[in-house]
Amino acid sequence: MRPRRLPVDCRDPDRALRGQGDRPRPGRAPSRAAVRAGGTASGPAGTSGARALAAQIPRPSAPGSRCRSDEGRGGVTRQGRTIWITGLSGAGKSTLARALADRLRGAGQPVLLLDGDELRAVLGPDATTAPSHTRESRLALALRYARLCQLITSQGIDVVIATISLFGEVHAWNRANLGDYFEIFLDVPLDELRRRDPKDIYSRFDKGEISSVSGLDVAVDYPDAPDMHVPWNPGRSVEATLETVLERLDRR
Repeated sequence: MRPRRLPVDCRDPDRALRGQGDRPRPGRAPSRAAVRAGGTASGPAGTSGARALAAQIPRPSAPGSRCRSDEGRGGVTRQGRTIWITGLSGAGKSTLARALADRLRGAGQPVLLLDGDELRAVLGPDATTAPSHTRESRLALALRYARLCQLITSQGIDVVIATISLFGEVHAWNRANLGDYFEIFLDVPLDELRRRDPKDIYSRFDKGEISSVSGLDVAVDYPDAPDMHVPWNPGRSVEATLETVLERLDRR
């Protein structure tokens, strides 16, 4: 007599050992309307560095699972998306990234939010052994971000990343190596960035307290052909921009 084969649950391998009665019902992929409607799920707020990244790593769920059922009914292998939000300091990258990640999570999609400030604390060069503000070191760091996105999305998880990383080499690498890549460029003029200045970067530069500021004394490469170019509009809200992003993602 052949032994009964037990089901394999990608989300909870231990549950498979408890028999057929505990098998979870398969989930459904979220509809586009559900994504636009949003939800209450949210990533951690106020955390930084490795704890912030580790705390929000999602457990793969049925809509994004790469696992196949043991009976051969077939799960769908899913390549995660990379939504790369770029622009100068103060352009609103983190604000848009958080809003987008929250909306996607609320619709049940597995999403990891990456922020350049937090990533720099985890992946940046050791200040005691390497200069951290040269073009070469910044380019190397930006490429680390890109490779991290490649690793995460290969496991069926979407990535929303907010980073300056304005290098032509990085934009080209992303296009060539990230399977489902969507680039958003927040194009805000320097006068408006100086007015906002949430981190006092521009005022400190003007006072001579700091140097090596992207867009000022450090040359940048603006994206040649972003998937979505968002020129500054003083009357446009974050929510309006978010809705446009979701509509563009829907059409892909």
